[in-house]
Amino acid sequence: MKDDPVELRTGALTGGRLPLILLERPDHYQIAVVIKPGSFSDLRKEGLAAFHERIREAAPALYDRAVDELDEWKRIAFLHVEGSRLTKWHVPGMLLIGDAAHVMTPVGGVGINYAIWDAVEAANVLAPILKSGRTIEETNLAEIQRRRETPTKWMQRFQRIAGRNIVTAVAADESRRLRVPWIVRFFLRLPGVRTALPRMIALGWKPTRCEVALYFRY
Repeated sequence: MKDDPVELRTGALTGGRLPLILLERPDHYQIAVVIKPGSFSDLRKEGLAAFHERIREAAPALYDRAVDELDEWKRIAFLHVEGSRLTKWHVPGMLLIGDAAHVMTPVGGVGINYAIWDAVEAANVLAPILKSGRTIEETNLAEIQRRRETPTKWMQRFQRIAGRNIVTAVAADESRRLRVPWIVRFFLRLPGVRTALPRMIALGWKPTRCEVALYFRY
């Protein structure tokens, strides 16, 4: 990865017939292919060789790896993008967290993070009550939603903006070539900023920390 072009390592959004969004991870890329709604079946009809050629057009540095790794269609996951949130995550005796309470879009790749943080915050609130032998009230469940709802709202807002202003625009016009604005790419090349931005996206604006010690007996 260190030998790849800089644009691949700074959140590049490539154009062409197969726009790609790339997120750099410590030892791999997380890549999304943007296509028009309802066009996946047409893409499959073209065949894998044509799919690989589209990758070559969009990101030549990834072509050889795409041919090696994406050698059959089952290696490629099709996702219908959706982002939504319940207004109320709880009723007496039941708490909804993760995807059951809020569906995150793939933008930023943070869905599993937010599900885990919901569980951590639930432990922070409920574990002391359970250890003391008290009864969990719905107000306790409401407190979990209160703690987690605002960070979730902010991330979903960020995802909507990214989807509406960039991803949707690319998918709507295959001839359009968009890139992350030059000023953003400039700052992303700075070592401190380059690590801080992914960290903020991954951990959120207000990271959730475990406040209780949990012990499990098997």
